[in-house]
Amino acid sequence: MVSCYSKTPRCYPHNSNNCQKMTKKTWYLPLRDGPHTVELEHGYFSGKKTIRVDGEIVLKTGLKPLQWYSADRINVGKHTAIVVIRPNLRANNYIYDIALDDGPTLEGGQYVRPTLSAPIWTWLFVPACIIIGIWAGVLAHERLFSKLLAGWTATQCFWYLIDRSAPPDERIRKCAFVTLACLGVSAVLVFAHLLGWQFG
Repeated sequence: MVSCYSKTPRCYPHNSNNCQKMTKKTWYLPLRDGPHTVELEHGYFSGKKTIRVDGEIVLKTGLKPLQWYSADRINVGKHTAIVVIRPNLRANNYIYDIALDDGPTLEGGQYVRPTLSAPIWTWLFVPACIIIGIWAGVLAHERLFSKLLAGWTATQCFWYLIDRSAPPDERIRKCAFVTLACLGVSAVLVFAHLLGWQFG
């Protein structure tokens, strides 16, 4: 059974000259043909990535600031591996994982899916949440909560849409649910104002 050990050093703002917002992930893989090490360096903002196998660079990319999901196939000794980078929707960062010989990922236990693009119209969910929230704030004469509602729901839709590891229909359902929730809360906000409730 293959085991995996990893370490992800943190990048602190006061030490940005040294780390340059690069996260490093290392997997130690005791395989049948011997132990191997896979290292990934990934830029949070730039999207740059470098993959090393046993200290040798096997993949290096340039600036890709709009690529939030990737699955790169590499050779590790006599085996194949897929290094996966996907957005972490809960923490606004990235999750790094690796799969061996077309099996599930070692840490997440998920099979790697091909990148799938959602229809271009699905991006309308993002401005829809913003417009709904602002509209509710204007009608209810309220500023803070409506702005927070618009920002949070639009951000959720944005992260769902860029997670290209999930099927398009699943991303559409999640965005539709968030947008309807935004509409429902906004409607409550407006009706509460009509009933005479005061908001700050």
